[in-house]
Order: sequence, then structure tokens, then C-alpha cells
Amino acid sequence: MKITVSRSRVSWSPLLAMQPVRGVRRVSATRRVIAALAALVPAILLLGAPVAADFPWAGPDRKPALNGPTVQVPTVAYAITTQTGQSIVPGVTDIGFHCDDCVTTIALPFPIYIYGVQYTSANLSSNGNIQFDTTDPAFTNVCLPWAAHGHAFFPSWDDLFLVNSGYGIFTKVTGSAPNRTFYIEWRAQYYPGTGTANFEFSYNENDQVLKTIYGQVDNGTASSTTGVQDAGAGFFDQYGCNGAGGAISGGLEVIYTP
Repeated sequence: MKITVSRSRVSWSPLLAMQPVRGVRRVSATRRVIAALAALVPAILLLGAPVAADFPWAGPDRKPALNGPTVQVPTVAYAITTQTGQSIVPGVTDIGFHCDDCVTTIALPFPIYIYGVQYTSANLSSNGNIQFDTTDPAFTNVCLPWAAHGHAFFPSWDDLFLVNSGYGIFTKVTGSAPNRTFYIEWRAQYYPGTGTANFEFSYNENDQVLKTIYGQVDNGTASSTTGVQDAGAGFFDQYGCNGAGGAISGGLEVIYTP
């Protein structure tokens, strides 16, 4: 969404002001200037007033940043790049999420932006995705966009299993404001409890870049969806889906830069 406020242009010519007009009483140039300035006063007052807008995608915990004159404009695309030789930063806080086909809500340590929309909480799916508008536990992945997930990030959407001992979702915060990094690590198996799918979402509050770091992911992208999407069937940026697109292997980092 783009908000544009344009000034009304008022122009006058001193030469025209000096020209007599037949049948019209001549007004001095000074009076004409005063009248023109008076006409500008409402526009100047309007520009100085706070901007109020009803954004259809705003809600109780997601809103555009309207701080004084600054308006957070929604991102319409992410540039996707990769880097190899990276390591997962192990999560240290077990959020107590050990289940199958379920979603839980967590408070974020600082706001996260998805396509320019700010969120202060996130809904984590056992099946490897982060939803911000919805709580859909679907285990059958599809290629993006997927309307049932709204604004969402997909580190590795697959039919995963967190029930067995040692598996679950773990978080960690490093650094200090305004340069903290938040990690969400999935230590999962594939349903009904075989193989390993270990990967991590990473987000630094200073740059709004979304990252996924992969450890051991036995199925790679053969049965998963990886990417990010706007609400509904809007914008999306997909790295891979069901064997098409980019490959996944241990030590790979996929970077989504707004």
C-alpha cells in the first residue's frame, strides 16, 4: 500500500496581477498575494496533521509503523540468496511443544516484519512453519501461495513429528538491543517418528532479513515447502517445493532480504 500526499499548487503571475480586466475592479498585487497565501493555510494544516488510515491488514498485534512522518510501506518482494558452511545456533528454551499436527502461540522478543507488516507474536506449527494471522495445523504441504496460512514463513513445511523424547521447538535470543537475533529451532522427525528434520529460523531486529539454517534434513525438499508469503493469495517468494526449486542440505542458509 502506498500513501501519497500531494500539495495543491497555487501559482500566480505578478504581470497578470497588474493587468486591468474590463468590467472588474482592479485589486492590488499585495492583496492578491495575501489571498493566495490564505488559500494555502488549510493545505498546510492538513499536511501537519497525523495520518490516520484504516489498513485492511491491520489488527490488534500487527500494524504498520505510523511513527510521526514515517510510514512502514509493505515489502512486495524478497531477494532469495544462499550461503553454505553455516551452523545452527542451538535453541536453549524448550517451549514445551511436543505434539503432532498442532500450533502454539509465542510472544516475540521484538517485532518481526513480514512483507512490511509488524507482528509481536507468532503461531508456530509442529509442521515446520510460522504463521502470523492463522493457526492452521495442516500437515500436507502445497506450493505457495497457500491462502489458509495468511502471512507466514516456511522454514520447512512438511509432515513432521515432535512427540518423541528429545524433539520439539527450542528458542534463543542473542545480542543486545537494537541488534538482537531471535532463533527458533525445530528438532523434529518425519511422521510417524522416523528420520531427522533439524532446521532453524533466524531473525535480526536490525535488518528485517528472514533466514533459515539447515542441519540434518533427511528428506531435503522432496516433500517440503520453503519460502515466505503475504496474506492470502498475494505476494510470495518460494525457495523450493516438493523437489522443485532450490535444494536443501546440512549447513545451508537460505536468506530472504526485503
